[in-house]
Amino acid sequence: MPSSAMAAAPFIASFLILVTIPHHWRVRNYATLSIIAWLLAFNLVYAIDATIWSGNVDIVAPVWCDIATKIILGAKTGVTGYSLCLSMQLYRISHCAVRPRGWRDRVTEFALCWGFAFMIMALHYVVQGHRFDIIQDLGCWPMIYVSWPSIFILTVPQLSAAILALIYSTRAFVEICRRRWTFRTVLAQCNTGTGRLLTPGEYFRLLLMVIFLASYNVVLITVSATEDYARGLEPYTNWTDVHSGFSFIRQYTGEDLDPVDLRYIYAVWLVVAVTGMLFFVIFGIRAEANREYRGKVRQWLDVLKPTTLVPPLVSPVSVHRSSAVSPDPAGEPMPTPPDPDPGHSRRPAGFQPSDPALIFSWYSAGHPC
Repeated sequence: MPSSAMAAAPFIASFLILVTIPHHWRVRNYATLSIIAWLLAFNLVYAIDATIWSGNVDIVAPVWCDIATKIILGAKTGVTGYSLCLSMQLYRISHCAVRPRGWRDRVTEFALCWGFAFMIMALHYVVQGHRFDIIQDLGCWPMIYVSWPSIFILTVPQLSAAILALIYSTRAFVEICRRRWTFRTVLAQCNTGTGRLLTPGEYFRLLLMVIFLASYNVVLITVSATEDYARGLEPYTNWTDVHSGFSFIRQYTGEDLDPVDLRYIYAVWLVVAVTGMLFFVIFGIRAEANREYRGKVRQWLDVLKPTTLVPPLVSPVSVHRSSAVSPDPAGEPMPTPPDPDPGHSRRPAGFQPSDPALIFSWYSAGHPC
């Protein structure tokens, strides 16, 4: 695959994700804002890596790679945690088992969307044999010492969360199919108790997103674990032995990698970009969001549009009125002259004397006052 395409896809996905931020920030859906943050970080890291290491494996930004590899691991886990959090919410809504949000719901939401990812990022150091790997055209890649601790630290938690998300979302889909004729009523009843106005269309979009996230996470984690553990586990003797030579950085060209591994890495790379684009399609192309986009575009066009200074127009009516209240030299107010046309019979319908533009056009046409 051309390296330019490898960089372009995540850059496009990042831009599309950025477009959706103002709308979701106004709605204050924190679970959705978390998936926006993880997907944006994921795609930006991939785009920057593909740009820096296009056609080379040089060690040019080691500190960046230390940060980027942790973000990659955290984003993978954060997306999985978000899918589990959202699938549980959709399952409860399908059974109308929702309740007003309390502190327990907020803690659970934060734990699945953020805490789960931070925990994996910290525990990764236990099975990190050296700093990171560099792959040609792709950039930094997290190093995992494939051993029995890596099964329980990385594989089991992520795979369990993905499987649970798939189970919850599947059961929610079955339930709404069973209640398809009364689902709109059930959804309205659930919204009454929570204060959320979730329409059937929004519900189906959320369900489609979580099914996609859970499905590809189950497939990718299973394939990766199968490929890694089929080759055998490395002996985890002690901490010192595993982390000896920790500062080493391994570099891979396209010829150095097994074709199966290379296909898996490319698949993961493209799925991340596709997920960002799919997020925009599901959440960004909506009537309410489109209205906000058009409003923003109009604001930008108004700012960019050149403006010319027009001298203010002096209305004869305003002059007439100002003279009516101007005092004479003796200090007494001048009397108001009578209106020559009391019925305004010759003025057009809807004529507003307070509008300077209409006044100017009326008198310019030669009409009398």
